[in-house]
Amino acid sequence: CCDLACSVLEFADVHVSKQVRKRAKRFTMTVNTAFDDVILGCVRMHGEAWLYRGQRSVMRHVHRHGYQGSQPMHFGLHSFELWDDKQHLVAGDLGFTVGSVYSSMTGFREKGSKNFGEVQMVLTAALLQKT
Repeated sequence: CCDLACSVLEFADVHVSKQVRKRAKRFTMTVNTAFDDVILGCVRMHGEAWLYRGQRSVMRHVHRHGYQGSQPMHFGLHSFELWDDKQHLVAGDLGFTVGSVYSSMTGFREKGSKNFGEVQMVLTAALLQKT
């Protein structure tokens, strides 16, 4: 099936280097403020591998209106956005929550950027750890 040791990020086990912490100070992280832009960033970076137009439409609807199924469930689609000091979106993550569990589906970083994805992942983990 799947190896949970490779699939679960335990916050207590995450080591963040001084270099990444220093780099992270130059960025701002937001949640759910640029969902459409994160989807488009993922499509630009990875192609339409599975984020086809119809899929994106459904995801936008669920993000905006929430889960509307007949079964009681705490489900949501979310975006994490990393902004540089000029308020330019440089990386993002797209994922979902079921209850208090977050699963990343895909992400992107700006072309030619170095370490933006790493900074975004570390800041996302820090935000999730606080909740």
